[in-house]
Amino acid sequence: MQGGLVMFGATANGVKGVMGYTPAVPAAYYPIIGRIIINWSFLEQNIDLCIPKILAVNKTRAKEWRRKATKKRIQLFQSEMELASKDFDEVSIDTKRLFLNLWSAKQIRDWLCHENISFNMGDKRGRTGIEFVSKSFGRKRKPIDIDELKAIDRKIQNCQITLHNFNKSDEVNRYSSEEKQFLSSSLGQVHLL
Repeated sequence: MQGGLVMFGATANGVKGVMGYTPAVPAAYYPIIGRIIINWSFLEQNIDLCIPKILAVNKTRAKEWRRKATKKRIQLFQSEMELASKDFDEVSIDTKRLFLNLWSAKQIRDWLCHENISFNMGDKRGRTGIEFVSKSFGRKRKPIDIDELKAIDRKIQNCQITLHNFNKSDEVNRYSSEEKQFLSSSLGQVHLL
């Protein structure tokens, strides 16, 4: 079959193809989709471990932040990190990079976890890959291939590396002694996963 779209979704009776199609996301996609979901899970847990420390550094009171949705917790962490790092050049640069990677990876991760996934076997330009489909807004974007998913996974891993660098700042040579002191007295106290 040339071209075409095969979609599947989960129902109470298991995974079911639309209009009689069987699920058709190729098995080659399974490992990278799994890696993205698992790596994001660790990242999200590590962010949740860092939030209380950075709130304490900034002396910020955030009511029931643990009960907030992921997006709100990340926004809180971002605003608190930007506030805390504003006087530290390298940490501020790494903070900006952390959140650029995080937000772009989060979008694809959310689609992988919460939208119907389809496999496009070839659009008008010959691109193949997975697509995200929702009844409320139709197709989201061009097909995403394995290489693009690997790039998303690398962004998530880079976020983890940045958090590790914040946590183990004595191992990062480009940080000044003041930056290392700031980080070791705040995020250096967190036991990351």
